Amino acid sequence: MAPRSKAQSFRQHPFADLDRILSKKAIRLAESRAWIQQIQRPPEPLSAAEEHQLFKRAMTGVRPLRANRHTDTPAAPECSQVADNTEPDGLRQLRELVEEGKGFTLAHTAEYMAGPGAGSTNPLIEALHQGRFTIQDHIDLHGMGVPEAETAFNHFFKRAIATGLRGVLVVHGRGLRSTAAPVLKRCVKKWLTRGRWRRWVVAFASAQAVDGGTGATYVLLRNTPQRRRRS
Repeated sequence: MAPRSKAQSFRQHPFADLDRILSKKAIRLAESRAWIQQIQRPPEPLSAAEEHQLFKRAMTGVRPLRANRHTDTPAAPECSQVADNTEPDGLRQLRELVEEGKGFTLAHTAEYMAGPGAGSTNPLIEALHQGRFTIQDHIDLHGMGVPEAETAFNHFFKRAIATGLRGVLVVHGRGLRSTAAPVLKRCVKKWLTRGRWRRWVVAFASAQAVDGGTGATYVLLRNTPQRRRRS
């Protein structure tokens, strides 16, 4: 082997074999396209027999539930069947009474109290009970003894008449704690019909529930006292 010259010994060729190395690592285009098409190709659909075998393999070891531990879903009604959504009248009326207060008439209860003064009529009492008159003042006798309540009642009516009030409210309670009849409620009725203020009373009636119900009484007063009838 002939010795290299001094110029050749210092000459380097780092890329002399680059073409040969790249040619070995190059990917042929035709082969790469075939490989991509094989990956993207959708799988062939299974036959009925193959699907059945896969299902049996997946259900291996599965046990059905017992009939007494599972509530069967009721079958859907036939298209010709019509659901009966009608509610019995008794249940409907009870539901409306509890939820909305429909069907309850306070005037039809035993606790309802009403009475005419001279010259009043039933329609007037009904209108008073329905709250069609303005209530200008009220007094609360609830919890008082009879003497104390009577004194307060007289002072209240004296002031109401002196100031020209027409509609007032007397709260007396329902007397549920009384062993016999409601004491104050009975006294108020007596004072309105036979007391010193009876000639000023046009009519009275139990109040609406919002104002106390049968535990309170609306009173309609006159501008001037009614004259006594001559015998």
